[in-house]
Amino acid sequence: MQKIKWQYHLIFLTVLITISVFLFYQQEKDNKNIKQEINKIEIINNEEEPKIEETKIEKFQENKILEKEIITKKLEEIVTTTDIQKTEEQSIPFSATIKIADNNYQINFAKENITLEELMNKLQKESNFIYHTIDYGSMGKFVDEINGIKNDNKQGKYWVYYLNGVSAKAGISIQKINSQDNIEWKYENSTF
Repeated sequence: MQKIKWQYHLIFLTVLITISVFLFYQQEKDNKNIKQEINKIEIINNEEEPKIEETKIEKFQENKILEKEIITKKLEEIVTTTDIQKTEEQSIPFSATIKIADNNYQINFAKENITLEELMNKLQKESNFIYHTIDYGSMGKFVDEINGIKNDNKQGKYWVYYLNGVSAKAGISIQKINSQDNIEWKYENSTF
């Protein structure tokens, strides 16, 4: 969760620096254009047509002010979006880790004592993780396939999960999960 917050801060900082550099560059460009316009005005003043050029400069300056207002509004939208994301993160105070092979998934959830099935469904919606279950009634649902690898009765290999390092015996629809729990799925020989 801290990593996600740092990513949002880094994105926000990068956007802020980019916009600052852009605005600085635009200001320098505007200053050069204004100097060029002033030189043109001086030349035109000698030719007695100053009013037309003054109008052009005023319109040019008005356009630059409008551009800066648009950039400021876009920056405010970015800040607002970042604040909304931070609020959403703060409203999901709990997290657990699911490990499958070499993949670690950090899943955030809003309430304690959710089932492992609810947590896995959330993970399935938020990532490329896929699983399938078989319902054994009062024993609950048991996983029979993860990411295309099915249980193999002939070889005696099954998906087994470990909750905080202990082999679990309950189905995922029954097993309750609390914040900071670690769930590890292993494809191994098992005797049910």
